[in-house]
Amino acid sequence: MKKAILLGVFLTFSGIGAWMQYMVSNPLNSATSFMIFYDNPTEQTISRLKEVDVAIIAVHAFTREQIKEIQDAGTLIFAYTSLMQLENWNTTMTSQVKSNDFVEQDGERIYIKEWDTYLMDIRQSHYQQLLLTKIEIERREKQVDGVFFDTVDDLYYYFHDTEEHKSYLLAYETILKDVSDQGLIIFQNRGFETLQAKGEPYVSGVLWENFDSSNFEESSWARNWMLKLHRYHTSGKVRLFTEVRSDPSEQVSLNLGFPTFRKE
Repeated sequence: MKKAILLGVFLTFSGIGAWMQYMVSNPLNSATSFMIFYDNPTEQTISRLKEVDVAIIAVHAFTREQIKEIQDAGTLIFAYTSLMQLENWNTTMTSQVKSNDFVEQDGERIYIKEWDTYLMDIRQSHYQQLLLTKIEIERREKQVDGVFFDTVDDLYYYFHDTEEHKSYLLAYETILKDVSDQGLIIFQNRGFETLQAKGEPYVSGVLWENFDSSNFEESSWARNWMLKLHRYHTSGKVRLFTEVRSDPSEQVSLNLGFPTFRKE
C-alpha cells in the first residue's frame, strides 16, 4: 500500500508538467464516469447508463431508440468490437469468413476455449472489410458515437516475437484510420504496446481492464505502464479508464483521477 501511495504522489507531480506541455483536445477528456454492459438492457439498466459519461455496450442488444434515449441524457455510446477474436455466436460474421481469415499455427486454427472464439488475421483484406462493414452499419443504423476495440492485446501476446508482428501492427493502423475517417471516437482495451506503436494518433481512450493496485508492488511492467499511461491521461492525449475488482484498486484509481468502473 505504501508503494501505491508513493506512486500516486509521483504521478500527480509528474503529470502536472505533462498537462501543461501537451494538453490537447480529446472528446473523452471531460468524462469522469463510465459503464460496461454487454447484455440485453432493462429499464433499470438504461437508467444507469443515462447517469454516466461513457457507455460501452453490445450494440446488437439495443434498439436505436434506446441508444438515442441514453445519448440524449449526455452519454457517449461506444460499440463493442472484438478486433482479433471472432465469437462463434456472431453468425452474421462467421457465415461470411473465408478460410484464410483465420490465424493458423502448425496448420491448425487457434481456438480460445474460454471465450468460444477463434483468432483472426486482420491483415487479410477480406476480414478487414468484414470488421469495417460491421462498424459502419452500427454507425449508420444505431448512430453510435464511437468504437470500443477489445482483444487488441492479442497483437502483442501472440505476435510480438514473430516476423509477422509489424504487418499486424500496420493492419491495425489501417483499420484505425478507416474508423477515424468515419468520424467515430476510438477507445481500446489494454494493448498498451500497440497503443504506443500505432494507436496514439487515433485512439482517444484506453481501458485498463482488471486494474489491480497490488501489481505495482510486484510488476515492473505494471509500474512502467502506469507512468506512461498517466502521462497520456494528464496530457489529454489518451484518457485512461479503469475497470476494478477490489476496494484497494478502486481507491487507488479514484485517487489518481481515472474514470473508474467497479465490476460486480
